[in-house]
Amino acid sequence: MTAPEDDPQHQQQQGQSNGEVRSEADLAQAYKEIMRGEQAATAMENNLSNLESKLDAILAAFDAADVEKATGENKQSSDGARAGIADKKEDEQPSGSSKETKAE
Repeated sequence: MTAPEDDPQHQQQQGQSNGEVRSEADLAQAYKEIMRGEQAATAMENNLSNLESKLDAILAAFDAADVEKATGENKQSSDGARAGIADKKEDEQPSGSSKETKAE
């Protein structure tokens, strides 16, 4: 009689069993690697979102500075224009203006 280990059918069953165990181990390893990759991708997405927020804040600060600068320039030019108009009106008023008449 032959030993069960020498039986070709037994060896084939052992091979299938070992193959199934190896397949399961390979699948488990692949799953672990996929999970690590997912964690790395999530961390990268979070870092990119953080970076995007910082860039948005920087751009908003630049926009605000540009608006403030433009507003300041407009104010200076309009203040200058107003002063010029006021000077011109004072020069055009006759010496006997209504203000002086009321004061008398």
